[in-house]
Amino acid sequence: MKRRPSELLAIALAVVACLSFILGLRDVRLHPAVTVQSVDPAPVSDGNRAGKLRVSVTRVEGGGVPQATVQAFWENKGRFYLVAVESTDGDGVALLHDLPEGRTWLLADAPECARASSTLIVDRDARAVRLVLTPARSLDVTVRDETSAPIAQATVLVESADPLPFGALADPRGVAHFTRLSDAPWSVKASAPGFESVTHSGAHGDVTKP
Repeated sequence: MKRRPSELLAIALAVVACLSFILGLRDVRLHPAVTVQSVDPAPVSDGNRAGKLRVSVTRVEGGGVPQATVQAFWENKGRFYLVAVESTDGDGVALLHDLPEGRTWLLADAPECARASSTLIVDRDARAVRLVLTPARSLDVTVRDETSAPIAQATVLVESADPLPFGALADPRGVAHFTRLSDAPWSVKASAPGFESVTHSGAHGDVTKP
């Protein structure tokens, strides 16, 4: 089953936010981050949409994943545009057509599975890509200041075996909740305006920072 447009938009903005923070975070006093987010149509003509991908989504133990959602995000001048969404067939295969040429992120997910992603350069030659889904893992990251007060809206990034980090904002209790991670260990980075960013490597369970 394909996702609703609102869900697709949220995922698209999450990709942009994650990548912007990855490039911009430093272990110094922070200022509010500026991220470039675009919900406009991709600035590409129909004549430049010649890319084709055959995406196979499988489980780590083998076998295709039917009805997995495969999404393609095309990069152009630092912005990411959702350019294709397909569901896999009974064999776990999704065919993506009419893709613009250039750097593209592929994301695949399915119920009870961790998200999988890959980045590649799309051109006029048809390509085959395989994404492997593992069982989903959960993680709670609690962000507090030096007085143990929760820091709401802190940005938390979690890096795992997946090449695209997971990002979330802490709730009013200072907790950022992740539900679709791949297997531990994880590297966790928390940041907020006016505070030094903090990194915790090798996490295998819930984390509290600092």
